[in-house]
Amino acid sequence: MAVSRTIFIAGAGIGGLTASLALAKRGFRAVVLEKAEKLEETGAGLQLSPNASRILIELGIEPRPGVGGRRGGVARGITGGSVGGAGWG
Repeated sequence: MAVSRTIFIAGAGIGGLTASLALAKRGFRAVVLEKAEKLEETGAGLQLSPNASRILIELGIEPRPGVGGRRGGVARGITGGSVGGAGWG
C-alpha cells in the first residue's frame, strides 16, 4: 500500500496553484493556504509565455479558464474557510 502524503503550499498565486496541480497529478494531497480572505483581480494583467501555457495545458488547465472539468477550491489558512475556486479540465 502506498503512503499518502499531504503537502501544504503557501499562497494561491500562479506558482502555488500550479505546484498544487502538479503534485496532485502525481498522487499527493496538496493543500493550498492563502492569507487573503477572497481571491480577486488585483488590476494587473498576467501574461504567460508559450512554454508556461504548455505546462498548464499538460496539467489539465483549459485554454479558456472555467470551461468544463473539475472544480477546485482554496481555503483560508487561519480559519479554513473558503477563499475561492477555479475550474479546470
